[in-house]
Amino acid sequence: MGVALQLIPDVDQALELLFAHKLEFIREFLRDRELPVSGSKEELRERLRQAVVGDYVSVGEVLLYLDQIEGWGDQHLYLYTVPEVNRPGFPGGSRC
Repeated sequence: MGVALQLIPDVDQALELLFAHKLEFIREFLRDRELPVSGSKEELRERLRQAVVGDYVSVGEVLLYLDQIEGWGDQHLYLYTVPEVNRPGFPGGSRC
């Protein structure tokens, strides 16, 4: 393994996140970048790693794709005021 292919934290971390997903998502990402989509997950990972290290694909592209396929984009946070009568049962008592 050459110097350029040694552990590169940003690349390896991004690939780790991508390859935690189903193979269909990985292949879609590769197909969109006109990279071969056949092979095992390990082969695809190494192929994509070579493309990132060779500046054919950027880590930013991987991260943007992860933003699209991960289900965290439409979360909502609801805030409620708990009536005083219900607070004693909560941990923290009246500080809730």
